[in-house]
Amino acid sequence: MAVKVKQHRGRWWVFIDHKGKRKAKCIGKSQRAAQEVAGKIEAKLKLGDFSLSDEKPQRSFDAYFRNWLDTYVKAHCKERTSYLYEAAFRLYLLPAFGQKDIATITREEVKTLAYDLLARRKQRSTVAGVLTPLIEMFNHALEDGHVDRNPALRILRRSRKEEGEQKQKASFLTREELGVLLHTCQEHFPAYYPLNPRVRNG
Repeated sequence: MAVKVKQHRGRWWVFIDHKGKRKAKCIGKSQRAAQEVAGKIEAKLKLGDFSLSDEKPQRSFDAYFRNWLDTYVKAHCKERTSYLYEAAFRLYLLPAFGQKDIATITREEVKTLAYDLLARRKQRSTVAGVLTPLIEMFNHALEDGHVDRNPALRILRRSRKEEGEQKQKASFLTREELGVLLHTCQEHFPAYYPLNPRVRNG
């Protein structure tokens, strides 16, 4: 049996390792509080109780996100941003996560949501707009010690194939357009015209 108190990212955690079972519990910013909780848990384990019934109540995604919208977003974001966040929540996030405890939402579940939207021919910018409020909500939950990671980060990283396609879309000046550019530069910006390789080499 092992009950340890450790600090992680500015928060104090209690880690329990008992008969092959492991649990972690975020206490907050107080080391003293974490030590007190660890003592209580250790006493319960000696009595054979591994239920940790004094754990923080479950925080459903539905309730937590609504509260975040009504408090932080309305106080700190523009009305348009608040509207977009609420729409993303109502149309996509709530159907995906519903009453799940925010601490149990996994990166795989967030990826499933994002890839499902892309498969339904949603624009990448639309999917990013759905993930943005989710990322922000989890950032605040992380700061408050309700979760130990943000599962929504870097979901839409571009693949090498997409990056290659993006580069292929680059548009270069035609010979005629280049001539117009150099002529305009010579006439209106003579100080920069020597950048023309023909002039410099001539």
